[in-house]
Amino acid sequence: MGFAIGIDLGTANTRIAVHRHDHFEVIPHEGQSLMPSYVAFTETGRLIGQAAKNQASVNPKNTVFNVLSFLGTAFNSPHLQAMIKLLSFEVTHDGAIAEEKRKPVFKVTHKGVPTTFTPVEILAMILKRAKKDAERYLGHRVFDALITLPSYFNLSQRFAIKDAATIAGIRTLRMMPAASVALTDLMITQKMPGERNVIICDVGAGYYSVVLATLEEGIQDTKAVSWDDSCVGEDYDRRMMNHMINFFNRKYRAKVGESVDSTFYGLTDNPRALRRLRAACEKAKHQLSSAEEAVIEIEQLHGGNDLNMFITRARFEELIQDLVRSLCEPIERVLRDAKLEKSSVHDIVLIGGSSRIPKIQKVISNFFDGKEPIRCLNIEETSARGAALHAAIISSDKTSRNIGEILLLDIVSWSLGIETAGGVMTPLIKRGTSIPTKKSEVFSTYQDNQDFFLVTCYEGERARVKDCKELGHTQVPVPPAPRGVPQLEVTFYIDADYIITATVLEKSTGSKSSVILNGNNARSFARISNERLESLTRAEEQMEAEDEREDTRIEARNTAEELMYSFKDWTSTIPEERRVDGIARLENLANIVLNWMDENQSAATWEYETQRGGASTQGGRRGCTISECDDEIGINA
Repeated sequence: MGFAIGIDLGTANTRIAVHRHDHFEVIPHEGQSLMPSYVAFTETGRLIGQAAKNQASVNPKNTVFNVLSFLGTAFNSPHLQAMIKLLSFEVTHDGAIAEEKRKPVFKVTHKGVPTTFTPVEILAMILKRAKKDAERYLGHRVFDALITLPSYFNLSQRFAIKDAATIAGIRTLRMMPAASVALTDLMITQKMPGERNVIICDVGAGYYSVVLATLEEGIQDTKAVSWDDSCVGEDYDRRMMNHMINFFNRKYRAKVGESVDSTFYGLTDNPRALRRLRAACEKAKHQLSSAEEAVIEIEQLHGGNDLNMFITRARFEELIQDLVRSLCEPIERVLRDAKLEKSSVHDIVLIGGSSRIPKIQKVISNFFDGKEPIRCLNIEETSARGAALHAAIISSDKTSRNIGEILLLDIVSWSLGIETAGGVMTPLIKRGTSIPTKKSEVFSTYQDNQDFFLVTCYEGERARVKDCKELGHTQVPVPPAPRGVPQLEVTFYIDADYIITATVLEKSTGSKSSVILNGNNARSFARISNERLESLTRAEEQMEAEDEREDTRIEARNTAEELMYSFKDWTSTIPEERRVDGIARLENLANIVLNWMDENQSAATWEYETQRGGASTQGGRRGCTISECDDEIGINA
């Protein structure tokens, strides 16, 4: 039958590996250890991988990349719209009537004919080329592969990748988080003694993922995962690109004067210029990982003008400092979820191309009180190697003797539950639960003489089902009875392949009904078809972050409100005869801010912080801080 392969499907690059005869082999693509995740469409056909990337500067409108970032993302999401502005190819939507249900598609010209492709179709092309490279290297047909994916992918995104693999002629043995399989590679190559808690941070081009696991004698027990897609390699590139665009515009505006036609500055509307600028910024970013400065030189970038600019490592780090600081938040979350102190972490591992940035290494090291990350792994290949090892285990490779000693215990990325009265999301299997797993809970009816019991299954962390992703439904008949009397047992089962089955049993009659939550059930998420976009208006991986931002916003409001009332309470204690002008101004200022807060209940965090900071500053400038006013009126005398 041949060997199964491991495919590390990445946003920027894809890598393929095989494990045979107890050895890892990284499968080359056009003489390199990686294949750029690029697809180009030309007058004569299409190019995939390195060939597509090589011609991107001369064919920017028809060269598609970063496709994984579009999977499961709504077209109108702010994050996607910001990303599209600096892309050289055209991204449109699939034509869904409801704006919130529109999916992104790529508009290109293929063989002289304008056409569109979905992210799933482009990913299928990339996987197909990976399969061909493996077949060429191994000398036999390849049918089976284990494919890595981001830790935060929800069920619809998992099935989207599986569908892409099916289109490519690949049977998906299993899909595993890239960071988790990289830890397996670490466990094998480092032969770590005893029980060790290890955190791995995967700073990739399209996502940032953190996994905490306990390694002991071949067993990899995943304890927690977390992620953030707003501080990734592509964001670093965009920061540098925006910096260069602003520099270019300032330079030539000053050179030709303000009377020049505004279209002269339309660099972002020039696909070829954007593609050349992106390539130059990526190169400079790589250089700054080992050098203190880099130069970006592009002849005739736009409007016949050249771009020549030095950028230092310090300047680049300043551009991305907020992104780098936010890398610690997912680490804090996995420690909280695993109920561990950072002092209990024995080893830190950094993978992903952007983990080479010195500032990232320093920030993460400082978070762990100076503990240095492990640097002995090949950060570009480790996930592919781990995927190949697990592919060999699952396919029962007969040429390797030691693979039977390895076990990876994966966990559920998103909570799974059902809708209960009032549209509440009631989880049965919570995020972070080890799989395979089976959980049951008994429910009852909420109406008298209810004739059937409907179980609607959801995935997500939000409190209301309207903010979660519907996965499917099933139902059983219920004999007439007062509400609360029938006993209905709902069971969720997840196997090692992340296949989820929901079952409902009516205990008095034994009536049972089951559904496999694979996207083919009515009212579930749509697989490939544009008939239904079941997912949330934004990718579900951003929902938890939105909840946290909402908590921060409320906290900012409460802090500002508390400060204003403390001003008012303090001023109310000052006798009228002892009041000075500053007291009245402070009281008036507090009233103005409180009135503003009443009229702006939905204000953003920064607005509340600005109001609070402004009030504190103005009060202090007028001698109206509490301590200063105390001194001024002689309370502390």
